[in-house]
Amino acid sequence: MLYPEQRRIIQSLLTPQLRCQQIEDIPLQALYDRGYIHLLLDLDNTILSPRYRDVSLRSLNWVSKAQSIGFDVWLISNNHDHYRVARAAKQLGIRGLYRANKPSSIALREYAKQHNIDLKSSVVVGDQLLTDVLVANWVRAYSIWVSPLDRQLTLIKTLQKEFETWLFGVVQSS
Repeated sequence: MLYPEQRRIIQSLLTPQLRCQQIEDIPLQALYDRGYIHLLLDLDNTILSPRYRDVSLRSLNWVSKAQSIGFDVWLISNNHDHYRVARAAKQLGIRGLYRANKPSSIALREYAKQHNIDLKSSVVVGDQLLTDVLVANWVRAYSIWVSPLDRQLTLIKTLQKEFETWLFGVVQSS
């Protein structure tokens, strides 16, 4: 049994500030006008399908739009393949962190410190509730949960996505 305070903490950590179907639905100008200046993007299934090596024109254009508004854009990925993250970052013309170990905030906080990223004026965008949204809320960044780019997920990722959707429903009904 959870006490009301415990339930409130869990809710605050697992509830994104915004939920969007795709990155194009994110109100970039409104967020920038509210003082958010850093955009921290998950890579796999948020910006780039796990099945592809090259970033799509759609993602390239969206990142370019964010930069033209004034956002400082970064990749923050749990992917352990340095070359995959570096390749995507190069294609997007940005920098990136691999092995971020989300939802742990240690690597993200260190990276933010090294690159003068104010996490409270940052927007974290990702497709996973238990990694991207959780770490964003933990560091008090603005969290956006998007649907995964690739609907054909591995069995493990499918089970995780179903669990996250169920958990989100439970947290919201509490």
